[in-house]
Amino acid sequence: MNRGLSYIVVFLFAMQIVFAGITIDGLERTEYNLGDKINIKGKISYDETVIGALKIDLVCGDTSLPVYFSLVDINAGKSFEFNQDIPTRVSLLGDCNFVITVEGAVDDYEKESGNFKVSDELKVDVNVNVLVVDPGSEVVITGTAYRLNGEIVENGKASIEVDKDKKELNLENGLFEYNLGVSSTAKSGKHEIIFKVEDLIGNKGEDTTNFKVRAIPKWVELIVDESYKPGAVINGKALLHDQANDLIDEDAIVEIYNSESKLEYTKTVGTSDAFGIELGEFEKPGTWRIKIKTAELTSEKSFAVSEVKSKEMWIEGGMLYVRNTGNVDYTDPVQITLEGDSEVSFIKTTSIKPNQTIEVDLNNEVDYSGEYGLSVEGYPSITGNVVLEGKKAFGGSGLGWIALTFVFIFFIYVVYKRGRRFVGKKGKSIKDIRAKGKGILERTGTKEDETKQKDINYLVNKVKKENPINTNKNNSDDSNMFRIFDN
Repeated sequence: MNRGLSYIVVFLFAMQIVFAGITIDGLERTEYNLGDKINIKGKISYDETVIGALKIDLVCGDTSLPVYFSLVDINAGKSFEFNQDIPTRVSLLGDCNFVITVEGAVDDYEKESGNFKVSDELKVDVNVNVLVVDPGSEVVITGTAYRLNGEIVENGKASIEVDKDKKELNLENGLFEYNLGVSSTAKSGKHEIIFKVEDLIGNKGEDTTNFKVRAIPKWVELIVDESYKPGAVINGKALLHDQANDLIDEDAIVEIYNSESKLEYTKTVGTSDAFGIELGEFEKPGTWRIKIKTAELTSEKSFAVSEVKSKEMWIEGGMLYVRNTGNVDYTDPVQITLEGDSEVSFIKTTSIKPNQTIEVDLNNEVDYSGEYGLSVEGYPSITGNVVLEGKKAFGGSGLGWIALTFVFIFFIYVVYKRGRRFVGKKGKSIKDIRAKGKGILERTGTKEDETKQKDINYLVNKVKKENPINTNKNNSDDSNMFRIFDN
């Protein structure tokens, strides 16, 4: 198709629109508020005479409302122009268009306008002058309200709502400003502002914004028990509270001071978290202090470390060990009983520092070696037999036995020799010899001899027990050397 033919087709099509139909001008906008007027205009042109009617309907969804009706008498080749302002209605909200109908032509003719929207929405905007504020400060809230056509909402009612606290405002020329005081005990974190506007016709709108309240630490709380035993675990919490008494998570330092105000323990903990600090087994009793320190606050609390008085004992060889397992000096006496050939009971005084151990050499508490039954008053776990060497040189070792045997033989020899002389000269009886021998010993004895005599008596008794006297008839009393010590 050449260019000239194209122009002819376009011209004929335009002529048909102009002279055989309805022409609708474009609408001013695509959105309208309640109370706005929608201008619809155009013309009717036919190449024949039309006597009938012009109807304009506003259709929104399934709802249709007649908005204009006019009788028309149009001569052939003439046109009829229409120009109407149609007010919006609350019942007609949503996507809409106009339907224009001409009745009375050869055929009824109908045409639709372009789509547009009828809305009750206002354009609302709200702002704050700061995003983060301290408790007790002020936030300036400003806002505006416009119709969809850009015009300011001059009159109407407005409100702001913060934390469910609603305040009515005056709206002047579509603008408002409000100074919001933030409570000194306001909760920290995000606070939302809801701004609502409604004009006198029923259009409305809202907008939201927010600001944050800073958490300000106000006081720190320590939760611990009032007393602990040595070796116990201090289970506690350090709670940091803000202006609204809500908890704040923050690092803190816990310090523990003993009864002499010396720093014993330190630990970094998280506030709101539980912590545990184990006391030493031998910590001194008295009033202790626990302190919590954050970046800005400090708090402390006293607690008592109780007094523990205790000991433990055990036996190793001939040694009795006593250990102070308490946290104060142990000064109670220890009564020990040893039962052997004779019973030995003695009291051992003590002065033992915490965690100190003393030893008691039981060998020094008995004269002679042997097996002894052991008991400690008030300590039933220490009981049984113990083998001791004794504190005497004689009988205390192999060398002591040899020395004791030598002394014994020496005295036997002396007595025997003098006894023979006495018998040979005087013809005395054995009984007289015994008496004479005792006399000799008594005259020549010294204090040291008396001590040795006790040892000899002990050994004689022991020998008698281990080697009882032979009662065979072939052995007379005179031939038994031990008879010389009989009374």
